[in-house]
Amino acid sequence: MKTIKYFFATLMLLCAMACGGGSDTPQIPINGDWQLKSMNNMPFVAGDVYITFNSNATFELYQKIGTSDFEHFSGTYQLSATKILGKYTDGTSWLCDYSYTIHNDTLTLTDDETSDNYVYESCEIPEDVISNETRLQNQSKPIL
Repeated sequence: MKTIKYFFATLMLLCAMACGGGSDTPQIPINGDWQLKSMNNMPFVAGDVYITFNSNATFELYQKIGTSDFEHFSGTYQLSATKILGKYTDGTSWLCDYSYTIHNDTLTLTDDETSDNYVYESCEIPEDVISNETRLQNQSKPIL
């Protein structure tokens, strides 16, 4: 009888360990600088996009799409184990929520509605992008 109790106690412990408690905490940090390299498995040639995810759940987005200068957008983001969503400083939400994966130095964001994917590579954002005095201020639609 003791053997059966021991067996079931061990089985329950193994089941509890396998479930992992359902934590919604990200396993890999997204913090850092990223450059958009491809969209839907094609090289991104429509412009240039950089994003910084800060550890305090803020982001800085620099994009040059259809303009001669970089535009700057900023806001906050929320992260779960597989999802990221954000809002710009004016309160506007990102275009959609994204699923995300990080593998080595590659961040992939996948639009939850259309399945479009955006592949970013870890990088250092050039100083002239960040400090560009002629940068436009939010005259076009942000990529996220």
